[in-house]
Amino acid sequence: LFNIAYGDRKDLGNNQPNDGYKFRGRSYIQLTGRANYTEVGNLLDVDLVNMSEQELNNWFSDKQNSADATAAYFVMKKKEGLDLSDIESVWHFTQKMKQKQKPLQLQRLKKLIQKYSLNLQKIVL
Repeated sequence: LFNIAYGDRKDLGNNQPNDGYKFRGRSYIQLTGRANYTEVGNLLDVDLVNMSEQELNNWFSDKQNSADATAAYFVMKKKEGLDLSDIESVWHFTQKMKQKQKPLQLQRLKKLIQKYSLNLQKIVL
């Protein structure tokens, strides 16, 4: 199913037969696609692309890792000109993405940003 939905998505950097499944939505923001996994991994100095399925599941199951991946994604988007540093920007962004992925709930996202805000600052610096 993931390969049917995402396997041929060049905009996500998927270029291998199983990429749709391997690089399916994970972390708090449902990070999707080889390109996003590559960029987030580079920002965190973690080789997400070459992890096995089990290693990816274990890595993203850790709350701290998922928070770090979310913060790295925000940094990545900021480099592309989309500032997600405040809660309203994040909320509007998730609403725009509603057709591609389920939007995050505002309360849950506020708690996440407050709890892990130091991680975002650490990555930005």
